[in-house]
Formats: sequence, structure tokens, C-alpha cells
Amino acid sequence: MISPKLSSYYEALHTRSMDAIEKGAYQLDPLPDPDKDTRFGITLIIRPSREVRQEVSLFLEALKAVDPAQYYYPDPDMHVTVLSVISCYKGFQWEAISVPAYVRIIQESLQETKRFQLLFKGVAATDSCLLIRGFPDTPALETLRDNLRANFKNSGLEQSIDQRYAIHTAHSTVVRFKRNLKDPKAFLGIVKKYAHHPFGVSPVQEVALVCNDWYQREQNTRILNIFNL
Repeated sequence: MISPKLSSYYEALHTRSMDAIEKGAYQLDPLPDPDKDTRFGITLIIRPSREVRQEVSLFLEALKAVDPAQYYYPDPDMHVTVLSVISCYKGFQWEAISVPAYVRIIQESLQETKRFQLLFKGVAATDSCLLIRGFPDTPALETLRDNLRANFKNSGLEQSIDQRYAIHTAHSTVVRFKRNLKDPKAFLGIVKKYAHHPFGVSPVQEVALVCNDWYQREQNTRILNIFNL
């Protein structure tokens, strides 16, 4: 189930980033107050199962006990990004786009996508956040992304796919650094403890097109369409 290529990618990212964080070379969120964030966009996402989210929440509670000042994703906000169709920016309004046109492109891209599973195992650090490592059990996710890229490229619809970076993983971002770490040794000690922790398996039976803010906060998320696999 675990792709050696994806596992190697996570491990290299984690090792490099942990070394940087230990030296104090990490990046803080440029807008640390989510309540003042006015950036919105549309994203195709997967919600991990309740069991996976509960297990992740235990990890986050351990981190909060050491450093409550960071941004920890609440249970309802946890997600895996399939593709960021329109990356968040100030002034975006979902009412200004033709949602049915986006739905048609996604439905076309999903025609051959079958249900699959995501194994969540381990934590990976970056220079600005912490991720839960996700591993698809089939190539379905990457094939879907390729289909979406090709179909949106030819659609003429507003999109910013891959403009920030081309996503190839199945991770869930769960912590963003808002403040300097209060006790880096203790904080990273917990991260190391969970580095290869099994968080569970999540069946993927549907994907959702949502209008969301940068943090994917539930109160600011509007579901535009649910696609059953």
C-alpha cells in the first residue's frame, strides 16, 4: 500500500525540514490571525474518516500542551487536497464563476475513477507546517489529478492549477507555525515520537468541490458539489 517513491519523498522532506527547524530556520504564517483572512478560492478535497481525524487530534493535543500558540486544524477542517482549482486570493467570490461548468469538468475527469483508500501513517515537517503523511492504495488519485489538469487546461475557465506548486502527495496539513516555537526541543520531541505513527485507513468514496478560505475553516467553507466515486 505504501509507495516507496512517495515514502522517500516524505522522509527526505521531513529530515531536511526537521534539521532546519532545530536551527530556528522555519517560516511563520504571514497572516497569523485566521479571522482577518479574506482570501478565498475553490478546491477539490477529500475528508479523512472520523477515526483518522480522532487519532490525529490526539497528536495535536499533545503538541498543544507544549505550545498552544501555533495554529492547529480543528477536526472538521482536516482534509486532503485533490487539487486547488482556484488558489485563494483576496476578492474571489464563488458567485462570480459558473459552478455548473466546473462541476461538468470534474465529472468528466472522474468518469473512470474508482473508490480507493488512503493510509495515514506518520508526520512530515516542512519549513512552515506539519503534515500527516497520506498514501493512496491505487494510482487513482494521481490519475484523477492528471485528468483534471488536462481538462481544465482546455476549458477556458478561470483556474490556477499548479501555479503555487504541483501537488503529488496525499497529505493533510494539520499545524501551521504562527509564533516562534516556545520549547523547540519538547515540541520536536513529540513530532519525532509520531514520525511513523499509524493514524489509520480512510476509505475514499467521494470528493467535494468547496469554496474555502486559506485555512479551510468549516464556518467559511461552502460545499459546491459532492461527487460520489
